[in-house]
Amino acid sequence: MRLYENFSEQELVILRTRAERIASPIQSDKTEESVTILSVNVHGESFALPMDAVSAVYDNVQITPVPNVPPFALGITNIRGHVIFVLDLGLILGIPGIRSADGKWAIVVLDGDLGIAFQADSIQGIESLATGHLTKDIPNLALAQKDYLQGLSPDGRALLNVQSILDDLVALAESTANVS
Repeated sequence: MRLYENFSEQELVILRTRAERIASPIQSDKTEESVTILSVNVHGESFALPMDAVSAVYDNVQITPVPNVPPFALGITNIRGHVIFVLDLGLILGIPGIRSADGKWAIVVLDGDLGIAFQADSIQGIESLATGHLTKDIPNLALAQKDYLQGLSPDGRALLNVQSILDDLVALAESTANVS
């Protein structure tokens, strides 16, 4: 024990206290909530879609236009034998921008029962987003519907409320069907 011979009793007490503090696990009463998201770019803006709303992602999907549909309805595509309606997320959110002219985009398929997909210009990746740091009140928000937004992350990505968007689309389809 020659190592400890050079320390006074008071210094040994300090060293033992430090060692005990370092050896004890860090305990935090506060657990940070987070959500797993898919980061996408739409019309030059960054958005986050909760992964529980995403069933699949496809790249270079050919979209066939459909006549007499709202401007946000890009058309339909066949994915694994299922006809999927492809919607322009940017137009739904009220974001101006130009779509690619070649008809091929990254596709985020939502809610398999509805057969709906959102067009995205690019897929950035999957990550975890802390929900405790989201800003909820954004006065100059340009989104067409503020209830489409769950919050804005510190890096500027809008976490979307996909269920609210889908609910509005279903209500729009039902009201259009009742008018015809």
